[in-house]
Amino acid sequence: MSEVSARAERDAPLRVPVTALLSRRDGVVAWESCVDRTSTDVEHVEVGSPHLGMGIDPDVWRVVADRLARP
Repeated sequence: MSEVSARAERDAPLRVPVTALLSRRDGVVAWESCVDRTSTDVEHVEVGSPHLGMGIDPDVWRVVADRLARP
């Protein structure tokens, strides 16, 4: 795959619903990199926990459970 086609594929909007969890307290991933400005069916949810705390954050689990319960 050429660099041009790889970039085009990477930058193409996603065609499925997306929920992006992000945290301004994340010390591993910049929260800005979690914002999808290309896809049309994306919901950004900000949580208060840092990166390593997301796995035990009840707010994160509520969001995940809610999204998995959707048809």
